[in-house]
Amino acid sequence: MRKLILIIAVIISFTSCDNFKESEAIEHITRTWTVYKYEVDGYDQTPLFVATYGTYTLVCEKDQDYTETYTVGATPVTITGIYIFSDGDNILTLSDEFQSRVFNVLTLTNNEMTLEDRNADTNQVYYLEAVI
Repeated sequence: MRKLILIIAVIISFTSCDNFKESEAIEHITRTWTVYKYEVDGYDQTPLFVATYGTYTLVCEKDQDYTETYTVGATPVTITGIYIFSDGDNILTLSDEFQSRVFNVLTLTNNEMTLEDRNADTNQVYYLEAVI
C-alpha cells in the first residue's frame, strides 16, 4: 500500500511540475517578439529571413492566442492561431487554420526565445527577442 501511495505521489509531483513549467513558459512568452537571428544548418541566414519576411513579429497572448505579422514583398500577411506547450515547456506548437508548426524550445526567458523548427528538413533555428 505504501508503494502505491508513493507511486501516486510521484506521478502527481511530475504532473504538477509540468503544469508549473507550462504556466511559467506562458508567462515568459506573453509579449511581442521579433527575429534578430536566423540560422540554417548552423549558418547565419538572417539577411535571407529579413528579405523574405520583412518586419516579422510574433505576438503571444496569455490566453494562448498568437498573431504573426510580416510582409512578403509589399504584401502584408497576418496569421492568427493558438499556441500550446507540451513536454512541460520543451515543445511549442503554433496552430492556425491551415497548419501546425512544432518547435523545440531551446531557451525562453522574458527577453529571449530560441526555437528550433522540428518540421524542417534542415536544422532551422530562430533567435527572437522581446520588443520593449
